[in-house]
Amino acid sequence: MSALPTRPGACGTGCRADRATTADGRAWSIWDTFCERPGAVAGGDTGEPAADHYRRMSDDVRLMSELGLRAYRFSIAWPRVRPAGCAVNGTGLDFYERLVDELLEHGIAPWPTLYHWDLPQELEDRGGWANRDTVYRFADYVGSVPRRLGDRVSNWTTLNEPWCAAFLGYAAGVHAPGRTDPRAAVAAGHHLLLAHGQGREVIRGHAPGAGAGITLNPFPVHPNDPEDAADVEAEQSAPFIGQQVVAAAQVRQARAGTVGVRVEGPPGHEATANRVGARCVRPVPYGAQRSAEGISHSLCRHRSTT
Repeated sequence: MSALPTRPGACGTGCRADRATTADGRAWSIWDTFCERPGAVAGGDTGEPAADHYRRMSDDVRLMSELGLRAYRFSIAWPRVRPAGCAVNGTGLDFYERLVDELLEHGIAPWPTLYHWDLPQELEDRGGWANRDTVYRFADYVGSVPRRLGDRVSNWTTLNEPWCAAFLGYAAGVHAPGRTDPRAAVAAGHHLLLAHGQGREVIRGHAPGAGAGITLNPFPVHPNDPEDAADVEAEQSAPFIGQQVVAAAQVRQARAGTVGVRVEGPPGHEATANRVGARCVRPVPYGAQRSAEGISHSLCRHRSTT
């Protein structure tokens, strides 16, 4: 097997990098709301100003260049570009245009991620990722970005780690929006992957030669106690609960009895879901192993072993 092509780079992680939560028309996101919930985040931290990338972008790019980096994976904030999930905020897009141009001037390839968990709060108020309409609002938002930047960006990522957004956000409640509804989590997982497929089509409509993919976080799972039948059953369920969420076309029927849910949709639902599939670039971050313990119908009782 030939070695994969590599280039040294850096990665910025959504609202943990740029923040500037009220600057230039940016609206509230689900993480802004979540951070205000007492006890939701250790120490009551909000991430403001975080790395302050929004205000220190030029210095950050200069430092990347001095380090010899040749790629930068950064996140574009949906609440900054389409603050309420509706009209485009040109000032918000201006920042990302300046960033792309500055990166290129320093010989650094821009690699934008279009969704790093910061859903506009207004869309969450309408049901969030458990609501199929969010898929179409995402496609609208995606279209705004390559229309402006597609002539300078060669690779795009639609979603960052949809498993986290769906299951940690809607089932475990430990990520924004902090819901604990397993049915909503499975619906969110399906809709996120459908949004990836829709977004990929939109990107290629504006930039036909560009790479368009998704970032996933697969991980091995082992029973916490190999002698405990419940833990072994949890291990066997884990691939559906976690990694098989990327097989969106199977979510409606596969292992439905295990989690006691069914995702319904209009005619053509399954065929539409096939759009999420093949032939896209898939960056895979290094992640942790997990140990599974008895989970019954709870989707996300797992703990890290690293």
